[in-house]
Amino acid sequence: MGDSSSYNTEICQESFANNTNGWTTTSGGEQSATIANGFLTLTNSSTSVPCILRVVQSGSAFSLTGPYKLEVTFSFPSQPDSTYAKALIQFNYYTTNNGPVFDYVSVTSSGYYLVGHYPSEEGNYYYYTGGYVFSGAINQEGKNLLSITQYGGGFSLAINSSFIGFYTNTFYSGMPYQFWLGLEKGANNSALGSVSIQFDELTIYQ
Repeated sequence: MGDSSSYNTEICQESFANNTNGWTTTSGGEQSATIANGFLTLTNSSTSVPCILRVVQSGSAFSLTGPYKLEVTFSFPSQPDSTYAKALIQFNYYTTNNGPVFDYVSVTSSGYYLVGHYPSEEGNYYYYTGGYVFSGAINQEGKNLLSITQYGGGFSLAINSSFIGFYTNTFYSGMPYQFWLGLEKGANNSALGSVSIQFDELTIYQ
């Protein structure tokens, strides 16, 4: 499975104190992304399109090869009634002639998580977890720390230091991979307003 203690070289760090790294920020419309006061704040009122940003350094897409450990912290500000936000982290992301390939984790403000891969052999989303799973480790009102450790043949996940699981990703080949942070909206009543998330730190080690 690997030894996570060996991941001690910091190769990417973002605290969102400012936007010197050149993230794409927007305001207005169904989606917005702003960086201020130590937060990357995403808002989204669309139930069909995620708001998602590629991790960058000095204005360019950050990518790396080989095993790594990613840590990202985020929180969910108050959401409209009956509406929930989904933190979305895409990793092991690369582009083929047929489109993107990636693993991903979705964590909801209602305390659930989903681990998946795109695309499946049928060209759809494949869910390692079979669907959304509730976890008491998820802080629905405060800060959450998500850790992703890629070992080569698979990766492990932890939320707030609670081990979630180990998943095999046979497509992993050590090629240059990119990373994305995003926000999706889920709702019992899709007419309700926008949801939001605040990312406050991202660190990647090798």
